[in-house]
Amino acid sequence: MKLERPQVHTYSDYRRFLLDMYKFRKEGNVGFSFEFISSKIGTSRSYLKNIMDGRRHLSIDKISAVGKAFKLDKSEMDYFSVLVLKDICEEPLLKDLLKEILRSFAS
Repeated sequence: MKLERPQVHTYSDYRRFLLDMYKFRKEGNVGFSFEFISSKIGTSRSYLKNIMDGRRHLSIDKISAVGKAFKLDKSEMDYFSVLVLKDICEEPLLKDLLKEILRSFAS
């Protein structure tokens, strides 16, 4: 059964999206691996795996590179960026604002 391309706008957890997108891209390309992606974003394979496994957060400076590696378009990249920021944010008022921004994508 062929996987459908994950739609980032339907996710509330960026890690789950990355894992699903990884599985989707891997299904279509056997050369697509943690090693391949990590080389594209300039990090180690274990860093990326730890993010997808929930042991680390994606760093702000890697958001754009990850979006490019997974071939996200502008709208997907915008949503993905806010999704990551919302999860790493520790300031309650800012976190609420980021949640509101995410809801605005659905409008």
